[in-house]
Amino acid sequence: MSKYSKTAFQLKSVDGNLRALRGRIGDFIFRTRNGKIFAFYKPTRDRLNPDAIPIHLREIATKLNLEIVKR
Repeated sequence: MSKYSKTAFQLKSVDGNLRALRGRIGDFIFRTRNGKIFAFYKPTRDRLNPDAIPIHLREIATKLNLEIVKR
C-alpha cells in the first residue's frame, strides 16, 4: 500500500473537524489520500514488541480525536 510500511491503519475524525493530516508523530507517518487519513508504522528504531503498535496508535488517535477504522 505504501513505501513506508506494510502496517497501515486507516483513521477518521470522530467529530469531522480533522480532514487531512500529514507528518510524523512518534513511530507513525500520517498521510491523507482521497480524503482518507492513513497512519503507516515506520519506527525510528527497531521495536521489540510489535503487538504494541495498535496501543501506541490508539493513544495518538485519542489525543487527535481520531478513531481507527481498519487495518
